[in-house]
Formats: sequence, structure tokens, C-alpha cells
Amino acid sequence: MDYPWNVSLDATATMSSKLSIEEMIAVLNTIKDAPQFPRFAKLPTELRLMCWRAALPGPRIITISDRYTMKNELLHRKSIATYDVPVLLSITKESRQVAQAAYEQQYSQHLNGNAVYIDLSKDALLFDCQFSMFVFFGFHDIRRELRAVSNAPLSMTRAPKVIALANQNVNEQNSIIRGTSSCMRKLAYPERIAFLRKQANIRAKHARVAEGVTDAWNKFARDRDLAFKGPVAEEWVLEQLQEKLVSTYFFPSYFWILTQGRTYFSTRA
Repeated sequence: MDYPWNVSLDATATMSSKLSIEEMIAVLNTIKDAPQFPRFAKLPTELRLMCWRAALPGPRIITISDRYTMKNELLHRKSIATYDVPVLLSITKESRQVAQAAYEQQYSQHLNGNAVYIDLSKDALLFDCQFSMFVFFGFHDIRRELRAVSNAPLSMTRAPKVIALANQNVNEQNSIIRGTSSCMRKLAYPERIAFLRKQANIRAKHARVAEGVTDAWNKFARDRDLAFKGPVAEEWVLEQLQEKLVSTYFFPSYFWILTQGRTYFSTRA
């Protein structure tokens, strides 16, 4: 099958409308298997956009930790986000537009003005310990203010699908996340809350905390006939968080499978 790669960019819309799905897949297969593709810019606009979207990563984990810093000769703790910044933001103007349509900047007030790029429909916000969550929500004197999120100075404006907490004090009464209306409001009503345990840890304690949060919020929602029935609070294994995100929130297109899917599926096999 011959492709008119030498057509002008003004004619790409006409050309792309004549390509069938099978022809588009054949083109993408050619691109995938080629070490370089210098005529990429001459592809139809729809195909280029498909390629850029296929290059978007699957679900990502944005890890929130806390660090000590010096300010006015005093020791302070601040929140730091660690994650893979989408590479499409720095390739071309067109790729950047695709990335900006997929990701939004959030949580700058929690991270000293450094917003993170997050896809709220599939990414997870992982707090590496409960102290990191304390700092993220505005508690700075941790020793004096070790309390629940519901009393925090700061609130999320929008929540990701999953809020995950590792190294949690697995005690329902002392949990930083509780099944209260004020806590859910501070968390911006996430769809899922995951209490993470390491592979070897005892499952029962984490499951008990998750069940307590779910039951408390569901009762609160029922009593007040609220539209939001509460998050699904679960215990997950820390090492399986990425796999859980992919299986729960990600529905890859064929084009994504061609370009990136082998990495995910070979890992999961």
C-alpha cells in the first residue's frame, strides 16, 4: 500500500478522510517498528494526534513526601511531589497541546506553588506516610497537631480517582483518614481510598480500617440522603498499586497497545 507522504500539509485533512481504519493501523504499525520516522510531520493531522495520544502514559502514581528545610534559621517541613512529568509537554507545540488537554495542574497551594500535572480520571495520589499527608494539608508542627485530615487548614479542590496512603497507623481510632463529612470534604470526595500495606504485612488490620471508613461514611450519607454515597475504602498491597490502577481505571485504545501496551502487559504477565 502506497502512502502519499509528500503531499502538502494543506491536503492532509482530505487525505486522512480517505484512510480506512485498517490503513491507519498499518501506518501506525510502520511507525512503531521504525527506529526513526522523519516524515511524521507530513502525516494527516488525525494520525499525528492519534500518535501523540498513544504516547500519553497510562495511570501514574504521584508520590507525596515531606522534607525538612531551613527558613529564617528554623527547621520546617514541606511537601514534595515525585512523579514522571509527561514528556509530551516538551516535544512540539502540537504534543504539548495534547498533553495539556489530558492533564491539569493541581495542588500548588499544598506544594509551595509547585503544581503537579495530573489526570484526575486515572492517576493516584500516594502519600508515602501519614506525616506526609499532615504536611500536605497544612499541619506544620506535627508533634503538637497529630490529628485527622478533617481538622486540617487546607483542603483539596479536586480529588484524583484514588488517594492512597502507605505506612498508615493501622488503628481505626487514630487513622488520619476517617469516615466523617469534614474529612471527605477536605479530600474533595475521592472515588477510592486505598490503605496500602506491604506484601508481608498482616491484611486484617488494614482491611478493618478500610471497612470502618466505608461503613461510617455510608451511614452518614444514608442518614442525610446524600448524592455522594462515599468512597470505596480498600486495603491494597503497595507493590500492586500500579497494576490496580491499570486494571481499574484504564481502558487502552488499540493505538496505545501498539506503542506502549507491551510494557504494561509483559510486566503483568
